[in-house]
Amino acid sequence: LIGSTQEAQSQGTASVNEAEISVKLVPLSERDRSVFAFSEDVQQQIEAAVGEDVNVEMSVSTSSGSTPTTTSFRLLNTNEKALAEDVANVQKALQQESVVVDVRSDLANTVEELQIEVDKEAVKQYGLVPAQVAQTVYNMTRGMLATQIITDDGEVLSVYVSFGEAFSANVDNLREMELRAPSGVFVPLEAVASIKVAEAPTSIRRSDQTPAVAVFVDYESDASLGRISEVVDEAIAGVTLHEGTEVAFRGDRELYDSSI
Repeated sequence: LIGSTQEAQSQGTASVNEAEISVKLVPLSERDRSVFAFSEDVQQQIEAAVGEDVNVEMSVSTSSGSTPTTTSFRLLNTNEKALAEDVANVQKALQQESVVVDVRSDLANTVEELQIEVDKEAVKQYGLVPAQVAQTVYNMTRGMLATQIITDDGEVLSVYVSFGEAFSANVDNLREMELRAPSGVFVPLEAVASIKVAEAPTSIRRSDQTPAVAVFVDYESDASLGRISEVVDEAIAGVTLHEGTEVAFRGDRELYDSSI
């Protein structure tokens, strides 16, 4: 196209000093280079031929709809504390790379929440298991279904019994909540669990039920996807990840890996 681009045409606009060339490659099985390697080589050749007066842009990196100068990946681990530490260490390593403009993750958006961590050894002493503690706390703060009532119109109404805000509105009251052990002894919650107000992400991603954190890397516009992929790989390799932490790439990087 001369005097416009596909995007500009769809919007009904034009520009006399712009042109666009579309190239369709043969299937990957019939060539020895990926689409990204081809694009990088062609871009360098065109820039060398036209000189500095012409700006050459390759749009292949936007084929999946993502931002051209942003790549992303996910870290996964069933241990959320270890996952958060690994994310922080990977971000720190990436921020030291000159080609990287900014690094952010899902953990950046946080909100204060009440966290209860059960001491597995402490609950054993009272003949309890963590799941029992969690269920008791849930029932006493959220309420329990006591019965159901069917109205004359056939509508089913659920009746819940709860302590109101006796425990949910006051942390000290929550610490003093008593749990009934199998022996009949009543144990305060603070004796078997730590209770604190801490920062937590506003949303938790999961991949196959495993907690996951997405990391977004903004890089300089003159860096190729192949180059930033190498930088990311080297940064991750330089960090000692916790056991069980996995790295999964997405977006353009996923396409890049599959096309090599």
